[in-house]
Amino acid sequence: KISPRTVLYHGILFSILGVLLAYFINSITMLVIFGGVFFDVGIYSLWLKRKSKWSIIFGGVSGGAPALAGRTSITASVDLVGILFLLIIVFWIPLHILTLATLSKNLEGYRTAKIPMWPVVSGVRQTQLVISIATILEGMAIVATSWFIEIHWLSIVPTIIMAGVMISLAFKNLKNPTEVG
Repeated sequence: KISPRTVLYHGILFSILGVLLAYFINSITMLVIFGGVFFDVGIYSLWLKRKSKWSIIFGGVSGGAPALAGRTSITASVDLVGILFLLIIVFWIPLHILTLATLSKNLEGYRTAKIPMWPVVSGVRQTQLVISIATILEGMAIVATSWFIEIHWLSIVPTIIMAGVMISLAFKNLKNPTEVG
């Protein structure tokens, strides 16, 4: 068994090393990685995780930071494509986490642990609304990213079709919500 202190020390060590090593890539990438660590540890874990249903949204920023850092490591700048990479993750996180949170076994676990997940605080219907909006935004971000990185038409056509299916299902769920079980 690993002690919490050991986990803390290793987390601090590897976070500092990661930020310092990123300096050798470029300073923008270093700042993006630092921002990702800051959002994950400070905003998500210490401030919001056990206090707000919004934690899952802000946690998405730290989740998307590696995608943005990958882009900045090549371009040495924050550009539209890098922001879209980040947004794909930001929109995906509530989509999949909140979908799992609405399952009755998981929902009961969050209630028992007093974790303020969206369905615990605001109900399953509002959570479905958030999931549907995130799905629509996710589909749009995927198509926009595909367009801006100029993927081949043989790839962009199925991407647009699949994103269209995602978006249409999200609109269908907004109109006629599915039962959760």
